[in-house]
Amino acid sequence: MSAAFKLGWRNLWRSPRRTAIELTSLAGAVFLGMTMLNLQAGMYPVYIREAARAGSGHVGFYRRGYLDLRQVGMTFPVQGLLDVLAGEDAVAGAYARLHLPGLARSSRDSRAAAMIAVDFGRETEVNPLLQPKRLARGRLPSPDDPWGAAVGIELAGELGLKLGQKFVWMCQDPKGETVSRLFRVRGVIKSGVPDLDKTAVFAHRGSAARVLGVEGQAHEVAVLLKDYKKTEEFLMTAKRLADGLDRVEPGQVEPVEWSKAMPQIATAIKLDRTGGWVFLSFLLLLVGLGTANTMLISVLERTREFGVIRALGLGGAGIVRMVLAEGLVLGLFGSALGAAAAGLLGLYTERRGIDFSRFMGEGQEMGGIFVDPVVYSGWDGPKTAGLVAIMAVLALCASLYPTWKAVKIKPAQAMRTH
Repeated sequence: MSAAFKLGWRNLWRSPRRTAIELTSLAGAVFLGMTMLNLQAGMYPVYIREAARAGSGHVGFYRRGYLDLRQVGMTFPVQGLLDVLAGEDAVAGAYARLHLPGLARSSRDSRAAAMIAVDFGRETEVNPLLQPKRLARGRLPSPDDPWGAAVGIELAGELGLKLGQKFVWMCQDPKGETVSRLFRVRGVIKSGVPDLDKTAVFAHRGSAARVLGVEGQAHEVAVLLKDYKKTEEFLMTAKRLADGLDRVEPGQVEPVEWSKAMPQIATAIKLDRTGGWVFLSFLLLLVGLGTANTMLISVLERTREFGVIRALGLGGAGIVRMVLAEGLVLGLFGSALGAAAAGLLGLYTERRGIDFSRFMGEGQEMGGIFVDPVVYSGWDGPKTAGLVAIMAVLALCASLYPTWKAVKIKPAQAMRTH
């Protein structure tokens, strides 16, 4: 078989220009496909990490049915759970939150808003929405300022709120009674997510719990894992912890993985991945047709040659090996060139990233999270190897029809061909 490969390699370069064009086509397809896979391997973990930090965590604890109903009264005691989670080796951090839909009212106007009550001391270093770069003005409320709040930049503009000014927060408590409290603006947040900038009010969880009369409780405990790929494995432990919660009926608190708690993120990633594969499939189809065309032309140009070697005694199996070897060599060499080029680019983008700020500005929203314009790539070895293998097989398959044409050549007729 090695002789067939050597002969295939030599035959390819009998037409250097045509072979160079086809190799460029094959290498370009592998380069684009591998680069896309590397970017996905780098981007998706970042999307999941940022969404988990700002949202439900990799695993979130909720009262059963809360994610569907979002009722204010569906809270549960969290301190015992937080203490237990702190001792779990797989857990990087656990954060309790209250989510309160309500009305923010200033001296100028009132707007529907959503209060996200957090423990600032625990979440400031983790939650991307609370990082210093998201503060357009002011600061986050300090521990000795229980009624301080940070509001979305667009909400602050609509209410005419400036730093230090007060506004009234109104919502319903678990009994359905309207409760209200004065908060003072300490900071203005520009998250980059339009819905949050228009509605978000960040306040201390302890203060919000006092307003509702549910001290020590929360709607959500977001758990961040050290390795998000072990989410399924940790769910078994999470279910055991949920069943052991004090003062809550067994089975009433449930752990939910991030893809179910934040389906918009999972859907956005799925759509992006599907779009990438559709693009890659279309690209492979074009390359396959081009390879088949190149091989067919190569066979037709050598009709007389095939007739001669058939007359000298080379059987159909030998012709098949010869032509298929050309296609396989073409596919393997083109794939190797494309993979090498994509690998070099991957080494650069893994460290330096690709800056899309010219097209995205400071970034854009994806599934409810803010996507940074600088994208870093990763490595997906199995998919990359699969892509190279697919390209080699594709080149081999594209050689089948030209091979059939070569086998069908009749020596007597072929030797009269000029």
